[in-house]
Amino acid sequence: MEKEIFLFFHKTLSNNFLDFLMVFFTKRGWIFWLPVFLYMIFKYLKTKDYKFIAYFTLTITLGVFISDLFSLEIKNLIQRIRPCWTEDFRGVVGCTHSY
Repeated sequence: MEKEIFLFFHKTLSNNFLDFLMVFFTKRGWIFWLPVFLYMIFKYLKTKDYKFIAYFTLTITLGVFISDLFSLEIKNLIQRIRPCWTEDFRGVVGCTHSY
């Protein structure tokens, strides 16, 4: 059943534009989030609450760092193989050398 679901999404719902967007945001996701966070910081600069801005910036920075660290550690700890490495999907989809 897993194979049928995977192939449904891979063949039926695939879209070249969305594939491009996914690769773009995977490699350069910060381009989207940077203006959002800069807007939020500059919005609070008007209130002159510099302590809040410092805490906000520190919280966002630590949150991003911790989430990246934990996601990488969990990924390496579990080491779930990609579907393309199994016999059912070999040749159907491309594969990378990561988990």
